[in-house]
Order: sequence, then structure tokens, then C-alpha cells
Amino acid sequence: MQQLKLNIFGQLWTLKKVALTPIEFEYYESIASRINQPLHEALLNPFFYPKLRLEKMTSFLDLKGEIISGITENSSNQIEIWYNGKKEKIWVANLKNSTLFPIYDVKFSEQETTLSKGIYIETYEFGKIASCEILINDFKKELLEFNFFKNNNTLLLQDSFKYNGKVLKKLKTDSNITRYHSFEI
Repeated sequence: MQQLKLNIFGQLWTLKKVALTPIEFEYYESIASRINQPLHEALLNPFFYPKLRLEKMTSFLDLKGEIISGITENSSNQIEIWYNGKKEKIWVANLKNSTLFPIYDVKFSEQETTLSKGIYIETYEFGKIASCEILINDFKKELLEFNFFKNNNTLLLQDSFKYNGKVLKKLKTDSNITRYHSFEI
């Protein structure tokens, strides 16, 4: 068995609907009011979390919630495929446009997002989005699966990859958040 490894570089967009229990919401809201900020803004404030005095809650990244994320249509986004000591680079833009003579299994779907009442945090990260791997016997390009989804008129590459129907295990990321904001509906 050999290791198939994918390194994904570029920009990742994420939208998280924050999930707080009623007790957490009340507590967080009281701390936010002490620093004169609405809760959705306080959640992005790094000085908010020490005031919570919760050991496992150090930033908005620790918040639980429903997440939608995907690799954007940024022209610098690329995927490195490593197998048997050899490397191949794929530009994400070329991947989505290779439907005439497909080399990989590329799927497209619609993902309608209707935002319900709640607090949302939207982030953009740039860098090494993920490093994924799986052990396989033999590498065949057509068994590598990429899923694009359309979310509110934006085409995104799902940041979950499959080989022969099996999900590749995500090992690490090395990206920086370049932009973020929060809002409440």
C-alpha cells in the first residue's frame, strides 16, 4: 500500500452559524453588554474571551455551530497530488473547467443557503487549507473525486476530498484568517 496525499493551497471561505445553549447565550450576552458591544461583535473581540473565564473558550474558532465552507474561485488556488514520490499540480480553476475531457471525477451541485435567525461568523483564510491522505494499492486519477457546490451564485470547491468513495483524512492546516466579520439575523 502506498500513501496518496493531497495538499490544498488557496483561499477558504467559511460561514458558521454559532450554536449557543440558552444558558450560554444569556451568559455571553451579559459579558458582551459589560464591554458595550452587541454579542455578535463581542464574539470577534479577543478581549471578550478572557472575561468569560471559560478554559476551553479562547476565541471564536472554539465556538460550536453549523458550518458551510469551500475553496473560493481565487485564481491562485491549487491542489498538489503526491503519490509514489511524484507530484502533480492542479489549478482549481482548471479543474472546474475540465468537463469536456474529464481526468478526475468532478461533480457539481446546488446548495441553497437560507439563513435562519441567529449569529453568523464569516471568515476567509489563505494558505495551506488542508493536507489530506489515504493509503491505497494503486492510484487511478479517475477515482479521485472533487465536489463543487454553488452557494448563492458562488461556485466553491468542497474542502472534503474522496478517493474511490472513501473520504481522505484531514491532517493539518496552515492558513491565516485574512478577513472576518459577524452579523445577526
